[in-house]
Amino acid sequence: MSTVLTSEQKVAKRYYHKSSNFRFYVEPSRRVVQDGVSTVVDGRSVQFSGTVGDYGAFMTDDPTLIEILEERKDVLNEAQYLDATTPVDRKLQTASRTITEQNQLIAKLQKDLAAKQQR
Repeated sequence: MSTVLTSEQKVAKRYYHKSSNFRFYVEPSRRVVQDGVSTVVDGRSVQFSGTVGDYGAFMTDDPTLIEILEERKDVLNEAQYLDATTPVDRKLQTASRTITEQNQLIAKLQKDLAAKQQR
């Protein structure tokens, strides 16, 4: 069963691309003839703009665009962008801190288990 979101329930998501001016079309262009005059109407597109570091950014709450952006391999979501732009030394510090905390928890659990077994 599909859930339809109202505009109040939509959540905007931000995406990033390595090119600050990257653009791609979601729908093809089409030719429209009106009063005998033929014109080409561009299809719907996504335009990354601005500079966030070396990346362009695009934000949307449109579920169709979110689905398309999530499938593209050259577009980063927020978590992927943070991972790509976080310096290695900071990643190592975070991993080291996590390992230390986990080792402390293991030691505490082992101590608690040993105390329980002695009863």
